Amino acid sequence: MDFQKSLLVALKLNALPPPRANLVAAAMVSLAACLLLLVTLPRSSDVWYYEHWSRLVTVHGISAAYSGEPVKEYVDYPPFLLYPWRVVGELYRLLADPEFAPYRMTGNPWYSHGLSAIAVIFHLATGVALFLLGRRWFGENASSVSAVAYV
Repeated sequence: MDFQKSLLVALKLNALPPPRANLVAAAMVSLAACLLLLVTLPRSSDVWYYEHWSRLVTVHGISAAYSGEPVKEYVDYPPFLLYPWRVVGELYRLLADPEFAPYRMTGNPWYSHGLSAIAVIFHLATGVALFLLGRRWFGENASSVSAVAYV
């Protein structure tokens, strides 16, 4: 019996642990791995853009992101991502630098980590969405397997 057939038999017999427990365990392992990588990997070149874009939407508002030239003052991401960047920017301004000076923000690891953490949050939310959507069409066991494989 090949792997796919044995997996289907296991799912039908409910031989696997409860699906939600698998998903929670996988999400916790993924979260721990993401947080470890977040603080140990070298800084990504994209973070430079995220910092400037976050400052732009925090200081000048969301609409300012699409009114500049295609350089650091122009955002080529969809608007829904700008709101979490603005939240991180507002927290940074409140807790670290009320002036939000560009030369200070680029040297602040908490600001960079906060912006990078948004990707971790979206990653885990996508795993949960896979589970919830898959459960509707394929059942709880199969959707748990797909979500666990993703995260």
